[in-house]
Amino acid sequence: MKNKSNMIFIFIFIAIINITPIVFADTYENIIADKSVTKMNKGDEIFFDNSATNWENVYIYIWQQDGNIYKDWNSADTMTKIDGTNIYKYTVPNEDTFDTNNFNQLIFKNGYDGNSNQTIALGYIESGLAYIANTAIDYDWDINGEWIRDRKKGHWYLYDKSSIVEHLNSSTKYQQAKEKYTNESYLNLDDLLTQAATELENEIVLYAYKDDYGNDINLYYLTISATLKAIDNITTNLQLFKGRIDIQTDGNGNVTTDQADNSNVEIDTEVKLSILPNENYELNELSVKDQNNNPVALSNNNTFIMPKSNIIINASFKHITKTISINITGNGTTNLNVENLNNVNVGQEVIITNTPGENWILQEMKVTDEENNIINITDNKFIMPKKNINISTIFKNTNEPNNVQNNDSTINPTSNSETEPQPSQTNNNTNTNKTNNVENNVNDNNNGQNIDSNQKETDKNIT
Repeated sequence: MKNKSNMIFIFIFIAIINITPIVFADTYENIIADKSVTKMNKGDEIFFDNSATNWENVYIYIWQQDGNIYKDWNSADTMTKIDGTNIYKYTVPNEDTFDTNNFNQLIFKNGYDGNSNQTIALGYIESGLAYIANTAIDYDWDINGEWIRDRKKGHWYLYDKSSIVEHLNSSTKYQQAKEKYTNESYLNLDDLLTQAATELENEIVLYAYKDDYGNDINLYYLTISATLKAIDNITTNLQLFKGRIDIQTDGNGNVTTDQADNSNVEIDTEVKLSILPNENYELNELSVKDQNNNPVALSNNNTFIMPKSNIIINASFKHITKTISINITGNGTTNLNVENLNNVNVGQEVIITNTPGENWILQEMKVTDEENNIINITDNKFIMPKKNINISTIFKNTNEPNNVQNNDSTINPTSNSETEPQPSQTNNNTNTNKTNNVENNVNDNNNGQNIDSNQKETDKNIT
């Protein structure tokens, strides 16, 4: 009858601390969840938390399930107190007997007789655990003819939690920086971290062992083992967000990045762009936008920080253009095969056509750049360089071989005379004892323009 009442009490106790499921077993090997009683190995560390019992000394009695003992009851090994704590430590000796025997049972005791001076029989779980005996058996329990009222029971916990705390802190840092990772990496991470922190702080009982009468033989837990495993699965397989950089150009140049693979660029990476126009082209427009068409800030040296988004880069290029000025002396025209003297494509072949007026011939033509360097002309053709050009032509009147008619006309591609300085004009008109007033019309067909020049020749006596 007493055993039945004890069983009812145990059921109530288990319900209160919410330990499920309940397993009835006749050996220590049947432990709930993935932890089970196992043999001790050389070098394993076993701890006893004396903060609840405050025993003067702590001993550990070891045997194996089939009854073979390591040392007899009165010769049990003494545990060593860790300085500055109320924790006692025992290191499994480096003895062959721990290889040949399956020592997997233990009792902590203080060296005195009586049930209150020892714990209940415990199954060995794994190295690094500490047992705290913080509750006394307050009922009579018969096992092998022994009464165990007042024997101490409690639970196991992980003694050195530093690795777990470190891992938890690391996981929390990951969580705080979760924007750097794919959403899939963080499924349920917030909940797991909260659960792990709670278990670490409150030391929740996770597992329990029952004998075949339903009595409480072994009650223990491992701090956040299941939760930590779940966190491990996430934090050890975190996938940093890697965005893609797509580059689109108009074909007149290219844009490259300093990344090894534009399809896998980690968030917060500084990306540097290189602008590579084709020959005789220059950048026209450059835009960097995220996948939502939002502009991404680009520094002066063409770098940007990779956001949590794919990137689209658009670049267009344009011909490098320069200007051509035409200066005419005498009666004639100089025409070019260009549409606009203000915008002549660098690299373009420029063809010059000089047409003297009636009774006039071309005397001289010179092509120079803005730095007054001579530009080579072949068959009245030259390639437009990356500098502004000035063409000077001089026409001579064939009817008056000793005279040079001053008919100075300048074709300037700029509408503002201040924009392009004009070369100095030369008047070389000579006659001997003769004055002629000549009005010439110079038709400049370049750009469809007509240039009228009203000129007067003034007799100059050459002495």
